Amino acid sequence: LGTVNKFDVLNYLTEITKDSNPLQLVPALPDSTPFCNPEVGYFTNRTRAFLKIQEGCDMSCSYCSVPLSRGRSRSGLPEQLVRHAQKLVEQSFKEIVLTGVHIGAYGHDLHPRTNLVQLLKKLLAVPGLERIRLSSIDPNEISQELIELVARENRICPHFHIPLQSGDDEILQRMNRSYRVARFRQVVNQITQRIPEVNIGTDVIVGFPGETDRHFENTYRLLEELPIGYLHVFSFSPRPGTPAASFTGQIDQSTKKKRSQELHRLNTQKKLAFASKFIGGSLQQVLVERNHSGNMAEGLSKNYLRVFIDGNYEFNQIVLVQILQVGTDGIYGKVVKENSRVNAD
Repeated sequence: LGTVNKFDVLNYLTEITKDSNPLQLVPALPDSTPFCNPEVGYFTNRTRAFLKIQEGCDMSCSYCSVPLSRGRSRSGLPEQLVRHAQKLVEQSFKEIVLTGVHIGAYGHDLHPRTNLVQLLKKLLAVPGLERIRLSSIDPNEISQELIELVARENRICPHFHIPLQSGDDEILQRMNRSYRVARFRQVVNQITQRIPEVNIGTDVIVGFPGETDRHFENTYRLLEELPIGYLHVFSFSPRPGTPAASFTGQIDQSTKKKRSQELHRLNTQKKLAFASKFIGGSLQQVLVERNHSGNMAEGLSKNYLRVFIDGNYEFNQIVLVQILQVGTDGIYGKVVKENSRVNAD
């Protein structure tokens, strides 16, 4: 099924028998293809719900096949998204994660034009909504207005995921990314200066065609220098139909593996360093997601720390936790206040 038909999968399944031929339904995506979002109600036994606000992408990164498969950027109407958020709150979800292919482009295709900040303000007016979390957003789409809103609004999680892909301008240019290293560094520093407790994650691609040891070293040193909380590391894999698939200078697998391992080690160091800042310090609002055997619960803090806490606690409640210990095996703390409405304080 193509992206247009994927929400109709149950209808198609009713038409298929064991003797049926396979169905292949991947239509072309004209520019007029409307934004499509399923009705709320597909989440069970979860504390966080995902609200898709945008689909498609207008960028042309040389390695990415998303524009080929999902078409141009299309945004959901604000009033429709607010209604969906209201339904999710009515279903007792404490946290809503705003998702999309390119959420920083939200609203640019609508008439009248709007943006992510304006949508956030509308969602914050939904009664009973306790947390909003942003998914991945590009450096050029993080405005000072957005930073200020996250800084002053307690219900927006202090957590940004900002793709870097490469810490070298030559490689960024070959990738056809819309920013350069200086902008990435600038926005990371702006956020951390304004929101000290923020957790910033990033994506990195290793082994992009033409990436030399010098290019990789620039990426490593940049990530080592900046206050990044965690990394998602990917080895370049050519996608059919994309320009990068035919670029000269393809990197061998052993080099990709070596560079990936170096960044994974750096990721471990970064995660430990970030979490350790909170040992014995400010209390973390942790959303309890599950209980484990052995009298232990697990949950997620607003700034994206996965925390293990002694005792069993009610599923889907928010508790105040003091971090006691951080190690490679996890982050551990104790509950100092059990109150499902601590976010309102």
